[in-house]
Amino acid sequence: MVVYLAWFTSEQLGQAQHRLLNDAFGIESYTWKSYTREFTKEEAQLFIDNLAGVEKMKWPFEYIVVPNLKGSDIRDYYLKPSKMFGFNKCISPFLEVNIMPDGDVVTYRDYACVSIVFPSKVS
Repeated sequence: MVVYLAWFTSEQLGQAQHRLLNDAFGIESYTWKSYTREFTKEEAQLFIDNLAGVEKMKWPFEYIVVPNLKGSDIRDYYLKPSKMFGFNKCISPFLEVNIMPDGDVVTYRDYACVSIVFPSKVS
């Protein structure tokens, strides 16, 4: 199981991302807007507390936390979206692929690499 610490961004970082992708690739990025959210310190602490609860449980299966952060780094992940935690670039395009509901295969949600055509249902 993957425990994914959902990604969020700030309006300022989202606009910068949009400009970069538009200038470099001609991509009109818009999906980041649904990830724009600012958290309170109390909400960030809830993430830490809940993840600690997950870690204390005895599960009958293996799990990983992505990104693999601990303690105050989890708080900073939500309160300081520009913090890179030792990374100098996003590695998701090289390690992650998503299949969207419309069949688009994407490494970056605003740019489809491939589209899967699903056969229509047979009655």
